[in-house]
Amino acid sequence: METHDSFVHPSFSISGRSYSKETLLEYAHDLSASKASWQVGLGQFFIDWLDNSFSIEIKTSGTTNGVKTLRVNKSDLIAHAQMSCDFFDLKPQDKIAHVLSNDFIAAKMILVRALTRGLDLWCFKPSKSPLDGVSEHFDWVSMVPLQLAHSLPALSQIKNLLIGGAPMSDDLRNKSIVAATQHQCQIFISFGMTETLSHIAVAAIKENSSPLFKTLPGISISVDSKSCLQIQADYLKEVITTSDVVELVGTHSFLWLGRSDYTVNSGGIKLQPELIEREFSASFKELFFFYGIQDPMLGEKLCLVVLASHKEIAITQIHNFVFSSPYYKPKSVLTIPKFCLTNSEKIKRKESLSKGYDEHHLS
Repeated sequence: METHDSFVHPSFSISGRSYSKETLLEYAHDLSASKASWQVGLGQFFIDWLDNSFSIEIKTSGTTNGVKTLRVNKSDLIAHAQMSCDFFDLKPQDKIAHVLSNDFIAAKMILVRALTRGLDLWCFKPSKSPLDGVSEHFDWVSMVPLQLAHSLPALSQIKNLLIGGAPMSDDLRNKSIVAATQHQCQIFISFGMTETLSHIAVAAIKENSSPLFKTLPGISISVDSKSCLQIQADYLKEVITTSDVVELVGTHSFLWLGRSDYTVNSGGIKLQPELIEREFSASFKELFFFYGIQDPMLGEKLCLVVLASHKEIAITQIHNFVFSSPYYKPKSVLTIPKFCLTNSEKIKRKESLSKGYDEHHLS
């Protein structure tokens, strides 16, 4: 069983300054009194991490079923952190940057990795371009796609970059590959969820190909009868069956196809909206998603959802775009007044449509 002595590695430091449990607690209380909310959240996590409890509360992202609060064992977080550090070959005193919102699991696990592997942690205010004006170089950084899009020049300061939290468009992926090659930065895409305590698999980004996710050491995967991914690990109390439809490639790799709860059964043809979205993003640069609504002939029909102000350009792009399958062309365009997003910039599909929409049929 883990002891509290294992919660802070002797080599742990913040911006090059070493911290013991005692000095870190003092610093945490200073942060919690800050006027900056992101520093308050950082300080509160350190306080919770150093208290007498062997468990801690974390929140889900709220992408599908709303935000939920879970209580997990700190020893399980440590076990996952060590697996992730082993995968990325992070060693004590390696320098990492923390630029994510402290509200959710991805950010908390950055802190746990630093605390328990003895990394040098540099914390910056979460923003679109968090490394602007920063001259330091880092062994490892995690960002969301929006941050990456505004941080391409900063790739010269990063050895390994992990992207998660929301899908990456083909346009951003291709721009990132060019910048990463120029600056000798390795970019990975993460796959995981709060219930698995952050990522359980990562994929190196490659041009014009679907990402092939490879599991962390100690993770076992399989699929159920619906081709949904199942995840097993020593630190998980039970096998987790996800809503993610995947194609297994060997025993430790998979291709992600989409969410089973978004699958559209149109006249007996099962369509994965996320796959079509990746394809259509090459033509349509505005915010959008594909969705299935009831249809008397097909059962469900595939529709494109956009802001009302983007209706005309969306219809034009649909007519001009050559989809790889005729089934991928939507039957209607649904226009809404605004998109509902999570804190990590994921679209809440059902919530975005729940306030009402206008349907525009396509010929």
